[in-house]
Amino acid sequence: MRIAFVTDTYEGGISGGAVTGVRFVEALRRHHDVTVVATGTPAPGKVCIPGFQLPLRAMRENKITFGWPVRATLEGVFANVDLVHLQFPFYLGFVTVKLARRMGLPLVTAFHVQPENFVYNLGLRAPRVVAWMHRWWIRNVFEPSDAVVVPSQFAADRLREYGLTTPTHVVSNGAHVPVRRTPRRECDAVWRDFASTVS
Repeated sequence: MRIAFVTDTYEGGISGGAVTGVRFVEALRRHHDVTVVATGTPAPGKVCIPGFQLPLRAMRENKITFGWPVRATLEGVFANVDLVHLQFPFYLGFVTVKLARRMGLPLVTAFHVQPENFVYNLGLRAPRVVAWMHRWWIRNVFEPSDAVVVPSQFAADRLREYGLTTPTHVVSNGAHVPVRRTPRRECDAVWRDFASTVS
């Protein structure tokens, strides 16, 4: 299958959604032909679009860049694929959804940005804004999709609470972290240092 994987940030991002996107593409490429559409550096199998950052500390710290949706570029990629996968529900995402629907392409979207976290990173404590974002994203991104990929059952349930009816599929982010056994003497040394600071 030929897949367009549309994501604002691809390589270099350290947020969960960006890291998961890279892993997802690696897994898909084992069996499918995947074209990544994203900001960043040109690479084989990747089509670059312009990007921009808002003056937010969270964006800088997480190395997140929003993609600017160049319609001609998106349409050119979409004309040669069987399915579109969208990773983030931002401006690039809204345009992607509309184009994919207009072109009659199956669309899978991912839910990796909790409105609660997004609003918190803007420095706000605003439950009404969070509820509005949930409903906005569901109406304009997730409900028009053919399927939604979520990282946990909690995320799926949260979307259902706000009215999502599109089928959801739980695919864990599953961080692959190498495990190293720590020698006892290192643990004892760390414990002694900690104990000395609280005594």
